Amino acid sequence: MEIMLLAIDTSTKVFSIALVENRKVIHEIFSDSQQRHSDILFPSLDKLLKKTKKSLKDIKKVACTIGPGGFTSVRIGITFARTLAQLLKLPLVGISTLDLLARSIKSEENCIICPIIVGSGRDVYNSVYTYKPFKKIREYRIIEINELLNELKQTRDKCIIFTGDGILLHRNGIKSKLGKKAAFVDFKDAHPRASKIGLIASNSKGKDFSKIKPLYIRPPRIY
Repeated sequence: MEIMLLAIDTSTKVFSIALVENRKVIHEIFSDSQQRHSDILFPSLDKLLKKTKKSLKDIKKVACTIGPGGFTSVRIGITFARTLAQLLKLPLVGISTLDLLARSIKSEENCIICPIIVGSGRDVYNSVYTYKPFKKIREYRIIEINELLNELKQTRDKCIIFTGDGILLHRNGIKSKLGKKAAFVDFKDAHPRASKIGLIASNSKGKDFSKIKPLYIRPPRIY
């Protein structure tokens, strides 16, 4: 049975939304403009449905990233996905942004995978994974970039692949600290993509919308 899945990512400064059917990406809209995610979500969904000649009734599952990332950005995406799932009575799949970035890596070598997402100051959101077999070996955390690099420098791993928007900011520092040990995905592949969410979520039954919560790692600031 073919299942049409709507996937959404708003966890970082970039935005994407995609339709995936029978584990194939039908169409994806990706934007790295400075527009607020809340301003482009509904127009992008409308554009996506018109482009693919689909309707909301065709969607049988919803998936979204749950963070970590920008507090407001994460909330926008989850609220949008939860609302759709509730109104359409559909299962909802929530995927950690760090897991998504790590699962998007393709490598011929059995490297360690290290996604880093920009936090505040020199802090990054991070976890660490083995590639074969795919396994998370560090819990989700927020860590100062130099502390992370000092930790990685002590490991015996010969290859560490970095991904996430943090490589745009910290690439030079990583290369200086780790040298040939460090490898990087292309900048264009360093962001989470809704198409990847959809492909991963195709293998999940999903949950009731009320069960999907933001993964903040640390509490949002309240002013």
